[in-house]
Amino acid sequence: EGVLTLNKELEMPVLPQRVAVISSATAAGYGDFCHQLQHNPGGFYFYTELFPALMQGNQVEESVLAALDRINARINEFDVVVIIRGGGATSDLSGFDTYLLAAACAQFPLPIITGIGHERDDTVLDSVAHTRVKTPTAAAELLIHQVTEAAEHLEELSVRLQQGAYMLLDQEQRRLEALQIRIPNLVHRKLADARFSLLAAKKDLSQVAKALLARQSHRLELLQQRIADASPDKLLSRGYSITIKDGKAVTDVSSLKPGDRLTTRLLKGEVQSVVEK
Repeated sequence: EGVLTLNKELEMPVLPQRVAVISSATAAGYGDFCHQLQHNPGGFYFYTELFPALMQGNQVEESVLAALDRINARINEFDVVVIIRGGGATSDLSGFDTYLLAAACAQFPLPIITGIGHERDDTVLDSVAHTRVKTPTAAAELLIHQVTEAAEHLEELSVRLQQGAYMLLDQEQRRLEALQIRIPNLVHRKLADARFSLLAAKKDLSQVAKALLARQSHRLELLQQRIADASPDKLLSRGYSITIKDGKAVTDVSSLKPGDRLTTRLLKGEVQSVVEK
């Protein structure tokens, strides 16, 4: 049916510390399994929860399937499933060879470890499980080994991280020392550049100011010339005169009548007159 190796293809969790155990509560193998986990050399914590099942007799299939269903209902609370059985006659293993139990274990979403307790006899359940070990104690040792490897890897990463941090700090220290040496030279260079820029700006400003003043002086001379050309004195010097009545220049003879008193301004002096005609 194509499901024989499905459970084997699951990845074993890096830290398989939440363990669902299917076993008989009174089995010596279950006690050995828990003792081995609790007294592991690394002092790692394991959470185990027993899902009791009959591990021999005619009800093995039904009992183990029921335990798997209860675990599946809380699938997010566990990392692995361990099915263990401490000893017993070889004839009692037939309950682990059933089709329904094999199909359920092969398609179970968590890795299943079997430690049914017979080194030379493989059951169908052993064949479809993720990992098969000899005894319940060996199942515990497998989990401890997995966590120990993860801890060693973390320790290695921690050392590498520490070494990397020291290397970075050393590099930055050398960089700061190099900058400390370069800073005075950079300051002197910047000051010299700024002084040169100020001198250049001063020179440019002086030249711009002189050019601006020259242009404005020339403009003023032109305006002065235009004002002089428009001056009445200029016109009077050419022989023209200005006739004034009541303080205003007379430009139209129709504005005069006999008897009006007029003032005629010449270049030199004025003439008073009375209109007769």
